[in-house]
Amino acid sequence: MNTVLQAALPESKKIPLLPIATPLTEWQDVSISELVPCAPSDSTLPMGQYAVSTVMNWAIQQGFYGAIPTWEIGNGTWGVICFRPHPELQVVKIPVTDLGGYDPTSPQSCGQAVMRWAQLEENGSNQLAIPTYLNDDDEFFSALVFTPNYPTLTFYDAPNTQLYFSLQQPAKLINLQDPTVWANAAMRVANNLGFAAGWPTWECTTHRGLIGIPAYDLGPMPDACPANVATVVEVLHKTSQALQNFENVSSSLTSGVFIDFTAAPIADPTMQILSDCLFGAVQACLNAIPGVGGTLAALVSSGVQIAIDATNSSGGTFSLEQYQKMLVAASNATIDYVADLHDSLQNATGDDLQKLWQSPYKDPLSGRSIALGSLACTPPDIVNGDLFWAKMSQHMEASYRENLQIRITAQLYGIQSRTYHNRAPGKQWWDGTIASVTAPGGDCSQYIASSDSDLSVWFSGALQVGDYVELDEWWMQALPGNPYYPPTTLVYNLFSNDGFGVTTNWAGPFTKEQFYTQFFVQQNQVGLDGTYNQVWMYDQPNAIVEARLSENLVAGSTDNYGNLSLNSSDPLVILANSECEFSQPVITNYLAPLTS
Repeated sequence: MNTVLQAALPESKKIPLLPIATPLTEWQDVSISELVPCAPSDSTLPMGQYAVSTVMNWAIQQGFYGAIPTWEIGNGTWGVICFRPHPELQVVKIPVTDLGGYDPTSPQSCGQAVMRWAQLEENGSNQLAIPTYLNDDDEFFSALVFTPNYPTLTFYDAPNTQLYFSLQQPAKLINLQDPTVWANAAMRVANNLGFAAGWPTWECTTHRGLIGIPAYDLGPMPDACPANVATVVEVLHKTSQALQNFENVSSSLTSGVFIDFTAAPIADPTMQILSDCLFGAVQACLNAIPGVGGTLAALVSSGVQIAIDATNSSGGTFSLEQYQKMLVAASNATIDYVADLHDSLQNATGDDLQKLWQSPYKDPLSGRSIALGSLACTPPDIVNGDLFWAKMSQHMEASYRENLQIRITAQLYGIQSRTYHNRAPGKQWWDGTIASVTAPGGDCSQYIASSDSDLSVWFSGALQVGDYVELDEWWMQALPGNPYYPPTTLVYNLFSNDGFGVTTNWAGPFTKEQFYTQFFVQQNQVGLDGTYNQVWMYDQPNAIVEARLSENLVAGSTDNYGNLSLNSSDPLVILANSECEFSQPVITNYLAPLTS
């Protein structure tokens, strides 16, 4: 998928307390000064080992049973997920002879070895094991083990493309064999699915398994007593109502997601765009509900096939207007699915009630299997929070519409960009100062407003050189088979302003900076006014991402297995990089050995 749906997280990442649930994890932003004394003395260790050892050591000193990095850094801090004490969470010293010849210098090999050992039946069929990298020697290797009786963890088999997109760095290659990048992406994907944390299984093909770790232990399944049933019935009612409100707003765009722009064909051969946008919006918003958000999101998403079936299509090419009607049909089917659950539970009695209360619902999107009765743990202020559900509906509508706009735009139009070095003669510079040239209504604004073909233009990288300003230029241009430049209606409904503060007539959700630098839209980097071109493409048949200089020359790519390939010794790649200042950057993780 070409966009990354982020959960509508609360302002604080601290896990809120729920009256009927036990927190399992605790997120902390730990200062480097606190971590330095806990770091290994050997700074040459692989970062995947160094970072885990550091936070494990720190967390144990704070009274936790262990911790893992979030693999993100702040302002002089590392993000850390701490594991609270739990009787079914144990540090186990594993005989090295049981680990099957693992490589102690490879975080992937260590993680894979302890995971395989822990899940063997003779070792307890545990759910998860994480190396601690503490107090190891030639005989024993220690791991934090989540036993079968620890609250249920969830296995999710993430496509490598999903891991790549989660890092939100377009126009870059990725090496998913780098353990820190791999673990960072696994954490991001798990968070987007509503888990408090995620840890790789360290097994890989075109997918990479991860274990989703919940924020809470919701305890035993609540009884199907009248009060609990009433709670779940009300949650389903509120969810159905929020979905209906979301649908009422979304379907009011009767001409399609871009008003008066419906002619261009949209290809969705497997209905993946529909699934990503509709259920991505549902999951991103419902996952933000404290404690039970993941459960509710999984319940709604268990109806994904029903929604797709309602479109009466298994995929194909459609006009925007046709596609909008299919989206309406899918969202209405989802509303009916939740409403039917509500009605069934409200009317169920005796054995039928018990069966409905405890029957598992499998969510194909997150891998969760949940029971309806677990929604009885929903906090009362959520159950009865009318304002909360109203805002939830608004967030769903915005998330759905925005991601649909991006997905459709990315099929029709690509990004063109050129640095000042690669400008056309006489372009991309103005007399004046940066302040005057880039001010609302200034030279850049005037240029953008001068013609419909320049309406999508954005300038960045302003550099003052004497009495004039140099700028890099970005614009939208059609992919083959479509109009050359996007129609004004699309541009005005995609962007929130002209890129320099002028908002009149602009009604879209995105800034130009967001679109051009944060979204995975095919990008053509123009070299020497078109003498060379480097094209960035995503989710190709044989590659997650590739930078192509010509039809037969790939400057760099990451294949579907996550393997990085750089063609940096090819003479034409060397020439283009030198003449045009092209590059093939690779995503890196920014954790580094700590210094006081």
